This record gives sequence, structure tokens and C-alpha cells, in this order.
Amino acid sequence: ARTAAHCLNLLWPGPAMKASAVNDMSIQRRHYFLSGSVQGVGLRWRAKNIADMLSITGWVRNLYDERVEMEIQGTEKDLDMFISKLGTQHFIHIDAMQCTEITPEPSEHDFEIVGE
Repeated sequence: ARTAAHCLNLLWPGPAMKASAVNDMSIQRRHYFLSGSVQGVGLRWRAKNIADMLSITGWVRNLYDERVEMEIQGTEKDLDMFISKLGTQHFIHIDAMQCTEITPEPSEHDFEIVGE
């Protein structure tokens, strides 16, 4: 796995900055760890709703250390929009975000809340 350039340039709160416009239509997959006020505030359900709206696949789950882990897959534009929308939801306060670009999973077709 490699760290995505747009993940390194992320200024939070706010949308991710684009690394390049070249990969706008290619499918990407990102792995995230989110910390802050991210559990018990509806983040996973809001992530599912946003993912369904943007046709993003992947999964999200709570971790025992009070962080949230998720993988999202779609176009760069849609992934950036997902993160931007998630960060503007009421009661969700993301203080830190770790992001790594990983290999897409072409057989995945849905976004799931894991551990429900």
C-alpha cells in the first residue's frame, strides 16, 4: 500500500486537495482511520448514506480505541466528495485522519457497516 498524495495534502476540516486531474475516472480505493468525535454520533450510518448517494463501495466500522476505520472505493472525484460531505455532518468532529491508497477490489458492489 502507498500513501495517496491527496491524502497527504489533506487539510482538515475541509475537502481533500486533488493530486492530479488525470485519474478522475479511474477507480481508486482508500483506507482510512478517523479519530475525534467519531463514535456514537451516527458517522457510520451517514457514511453509508453518502456512499450510496455517490455510488461508492467499501465498508466502515468502529474500533475499540474510539477511532473509526473505513475503506472507500470509487472515482477520485467521488471519494473526495465523500470525505468532504462526511466532514460537514452535524455532531461528527474529525480531528485526525490517516489515509492510505490501496488496491481496488473490482468484485465489491456495496458499502457496508461492519460489526452491526
